[in-house]
Amino acid sequence: MNEGIFKSLSEGQAGLQLVTGYECPTCYDTRLTAEAAACLDCHFQLFEHEPAAQQLAEAVVAREQAGLSLERDFHCARALVRATAQRPVRGTTLGVFLGVSEREVKRLIHTLRNSWHLPIGSLRAEPCGYYWMSTPEDCLAWFNVMKSQAMSELGTAYRLIKRHYPQLAGQLVINFEEEESQQ
Repeated sequence: MNEGIFKSLSEGQAGLQLVTGYECPTCYDTRLTAEAAACLDCHFQLFEHEPAAQQLAEAVVAREQAGLSLERDFHCARALVRATAQRPVRGTTLGVFLGVSEREVKRLIHTLRNSWHLPIGSLRAEPCGYYWMSTPEDCLAWFNVMKSQAMSELGTAYRLIKRHYPQLAGQLVINFEEEESQQ
């Protein structure tokens, strides 16, 4: 690919290109343009991330057949096709690329996982960021972190409810230790 074409990229595109190393600035190596049409610049080239691009194409077709919109979710997914667990894309990089806040990036990732059913993983330790899960090991590592987080959150919720709900509901709190020491 002609490297001169990368000189005219936006800040977001340049950041994404630096992280993922995509070769086509039209489709980011997904073979799908921003309008979800076939990319004529690279349609017949083979890419290393072919399975991820194929999964994205299938999800786009399914959404279009169901009459669902693509919106920013699609652009977020396109940006992640070349991201791996070894080279994830940071939320800040995605935010600049998409022109949204990091909170909105998290919402987009949530939508891609839950509505699009795309295998988008995330890493909290360095190298941190989002990536397209491509191996069973990627999937299990992400699942174990998510399961631990869910268990931790449930434990915190249980302890807070147990400690504070009775008082908030107006239940009288009797401190037996103070009464015994006064007698």
